[in-house]
Amino acid sequence: MAIKKQLHIFKMVSYKKIYFRADASAQIGYGHFIRTLAIADMLKSEFDCTFFTVSPTEYQVGEMTKVCNYAALNTDTALSEFLDLLKGDEIVVLDNYFYTDDYFRSILQKGCKLVIVGPMSNRHYDVDMLVYGIPQDDIKFTKAERTKLYYGFDYAFIRREFFKCENHKTRNNGIVVCLGGADPLRLTNKILQRLVNIEYPETINVIAGDKVFIDESLNPFIRQYKNLAASQIVELFDAYRLAILSASTITTEALSRGIPVIAGYYADNQVDFYNTLVDHDYICGLDDIRKNNLDELTTELLDTISRKETYKFDVTSIQQRYIDAFKSLANEF
Repeated sequence: MAIKKQLHIFKMVSYKKIYFRADASAQIGYGHFIRTLAIADMLKSEFDCTFFTVSPTEYQVGEMTKVCNYAALNTDTALSEFLDLLKGDEIVVLDNYFYTDDYFRSILQKGCKLVIVGPMSNRHYDVDMLVYGIPQDDIKFTKAERTKLYYGFDYAFIRREFFKCENHKTRNNGIVVCLGGADPLRLTNKILQRLVNIEYPETINVIAGDKVFIDESLNPFIRQYKNLAASQIVELFDAYRLAILSASTITTEALSRGIPVIAGYYADNQVDFYNTLVDHDYICGLDDIRKNNLDELTTELLDTISRKETYKFDVTSIQQRYIDAFKSLANEF
């Protein structure tokens, strides 16, 4: 099969196989891909990991190459193509919202163990494991009795680079802005325009993917960083006093570094996480960024939040918790 020719080979070991399946694009963003690859990175020392994705970009290929084996799937046949690769002895990890219950059953009927990353609200899951790496006061999905559930910051979706020792240097005045790797709604530009309009006096650092639109007129006022590696994002979060982010994986990673966060949401699947963060005073909330005119973003507010004592969660045992959870699942074969 053509798929075998695309497999990027690492040294193979006799560990239990885990197949990770997540995509990224300008339409769906990079969140599913990044968080699932982060889980693979935490498990690769104990398992034989392979990552499957549709039509990966150069950036995705570079990130996967650092972690484990990978293979590209055809856009039109990805669902069936992936099923055909399964032998029944794999742990399968899926991360997206388009998979149906019938697709879940097809994987389970092959004898595989099935893990779902980021389960959706108002859906029932009869799978082997759910991973929900964000805190949630009110779980809005249901599960079968047999289904294991691991959730909260104890199982946060953060990349290995964020496990490094806490920064103890004095932070610089300035902001880090990131509204996702794709940002088809151009919300990054909306935030930046507001910061320029209020004449924010400090450095404005922007993390963006290749497809993120930023008006050229804003370039004199910002520092723009394209397709940063995780280690470079850690450096920015450690260097500055405030971040304006989307309520997604990037906010989890920012909180792990202790930088104060102002965040909002722009997708339905971000709302529950956003509400939990606001209710616990982990962030300063902007609500729905699509509808918000951002009048509350003033220099006074930005200065106040940047000086606020911020919530920071412990990352030291996250990797081991993931390893233990997947080893427990592997023992059920």
